[in-house]
Amino acid sequence: MSQQKLSISDRNSRYLLVFSFISVVLIALNKSVSMLEYQLNKIYVSQTNVPYLKMSQIIPAVAVTSCLFLIVVLIKYIYHEANTFSNQENATIQQIANKSYEHILHYLMLFFILFTTFFILSIISENFKYTKNDFILSYFIFLVISIVISIFSSRLYSKKYKRNLPHLSVDIGGSAIFMLFCIGILIPFLSQPTIANLEIKYDGPDIEVNLEGTSNFEELQIKVNDILIDDFVAQEENYFVSTYRNEEISTNTENQNQELDVFLEKNNGYLYFTKTVDINNYVIEGINSIQISLKIGDRSYEFINPLIITDSKYEYVKDSYQTEINSKS
Repeated sequence: MSQQKLSISDRNSRYLLVFSFISVVLIALNKSVSMLEYQLNKIYVSQTNVPYLKMSQIIPAVAVTSCLFLIVVLIKYIYHEANTFSNQENATIQQIANKSYEHILHYLMLFFILFTTFFILSIISENFKYTKNDFILSYFIFLVISIVISIFSSRLYSKKYKRNLPHLSVDIGGSAIFMLFCIGILIPFLSQPTIANLEIKYDGPDIEVNLEGTSNFEELQIKVNDILIDDFVAQEENYFVSTYRNEEISTNTENQNQELDVFLEKNNGYLYFTKTVDINNYVIEGINSIQISLKIGDRSYEFINPLIITDSKYEYVKDSYQTEINSKS
């Protein structure tokens, strides 16, 4: 087709078709951005209160990047085709426009295969619960696999039907930029601050620790008179009782042992963790020291509250502690 001289009417039709297609891609981009924002505002929490990530959360990021790259390819063609209208006798300019048009077909197929491959890989791994580091590594591997398959398949198809292809280095370089865009979209998501409101209440022999926020404790220890009576890290069973707001729960009825998935919108719903410890068997008459050490994100805290017991009557120096935590998780 690149060697064929098209009539003005053919070029007009092709030009209007591509111009109209841009509006379709813009609509798809808008929908993809909305889906991405929704997915990245999810927090998945296992039944043991461990936050994790799912690869399906980032599928819209690949769609967003694909739409942006397609828009660039379409605008490039529109520019080249517009030049032909003022240079109708210039065969070189017309050939460039023809190549740009055929490149659109090549990249449409490339991005379709890339997105489809990534989507399939994400669905296959849907039951995996990724920590942040595992998520980044798997995301990178999935992107590389998807890009290699899409480049190979689209070029094989284009060669079979003798279409003009961009140089392989263009596809490889574009793929590298594509990956940077995809990973760049993740940066604000993966660096979300840990926002939490911590409250510790002292009521007689009961100490109640409450956490409202987007992340669980990484460490929590309770000591009475320097004797460790509770250690969150060492607990294997569900340490906290948790309640949820704006919750959406998915369960697998075929496998009751599978962890319960709960996700919440970060801006509208938080996790509520609460733990009550009875210290009655660890205190003595007179002066006692109650020490609570905890770590959330990159912040460590230690609360020391003297307790005086007189005739079984508990009297704390402070009845409660409250603090807001905002740190990089």
